Amino acid sequence: MAINPTPTPESPVGTTVEVPARTAGGTVSITQSESTSPAPSGYSFSGQQVVIEAPVASWDNPLRLVFALDATAVPQGQDHNTIDIFRNGVLVEECAGLETALPPASGSPDGRPCVSQRQALASGDVQITVLTPRASQWNFGAPTDGTPPTVAITSPSADATYLLGQVVTASYTCSDPGPGASGLESCAGPVPAGDGIDTGSVGAKTLTVVATDHAGNRSEARVTYRVVYAFSASAGPLATAGTVQVVIAGKDVSVPFSLQGNQGLDVFMAGSPSSVQVPCPSPGTPRTVLKQNADGKTSSLRYLPETATYEYEWVTSKAWAGTCREFTMTLRDGTVHTAVFEFR
Repeated sequence: MAINPTPTPESPVGTTVEVPARTAGGTVSITQSESTSPAPSGYSFSGQQVVIEAPVASWDNPLRLVFALDATAVPQGQDHNTIDIFRNGVLVEECAGLETALPPASGSPDGRPCVSQRQALASGDVQITVLTPRASQWNFGAPTDGTPPTVAITSPSADATYLLGQVVTASYTCSDPGPGASGLESCAGPVPAGDGIDTGSVGAKTLTVVATDHAGNRSEARVTYRVVYAFSASAGPLATAGTVQVVIAGKDVSVPFSLQGNQGLDVFMAGSPSSVQVPCPSPGTPRTVLKQNADGKTSSLRYLPETATYEYEWVTSKAWAGTCREFTMTLRDGTVHTAVFEFR
């Protein structure tokens, strides 16, 4: 059944109702009149209000309603993608490309209506197809809320540094304040607020939260943080900052450290560790003489499970005798650990 399938400025809404086969008999009636229902916050109703009476169908074999809205009833700045349909004052969801309505949910035991197709016609009119198990009152709304919602992230903190595996709870909120606001539709991050953020690997991380309102406005906020190893050095050259390590050139130097467990052997940045010659500190600078191993051929890293520590065996050169060098160990998390050596 169709009423005014081609709308005009005088009669700006055209309505067609298709009742599916195998639907219990009954009559179809379509009544179009000026909109009398108040529009939800953030919207204004356009065109006419359409009241349809039709046999009850099912969500998987629904009624097919085709609404055509005259170009003169489309507010300036709006188009077929931004005009929304309301059934009994409730915004109808999208289901582009589907042949069925949406399945039952709380409060909708017969299923839910949805917009399956939107078209901009050559005439400038807008055509919207709705699939629904039940007919009722339908209105066409254009968003008046042009202000995006707000997003506030309180955890993680911006540019914060956390330890590998540390439990840090995500905390963020979204809101759509102000007069005429359409109301918050979604507020989503990589994890729900109250759950733990990603600290399962080292490196820079970003937590992004996206908010949308019922008028289609969108905003996002992001916070960058860093996850690092739980580094410590209770012995060896990295344990005594500011102290010159006195060693014999050509003998290996053991550099122990801990990352709070076995993190694998791929813990160094490319090209690390390294060393460069530096001016020797003044004689008054504290010095400590290190025990050394026999001279080896290749520097290497190993993990010692019995002590839960790492040990880097640094091969030195006899040619370094009489000089000082700064040893730099850069971990894959970007942290840098140094020690100054005096070679004899």
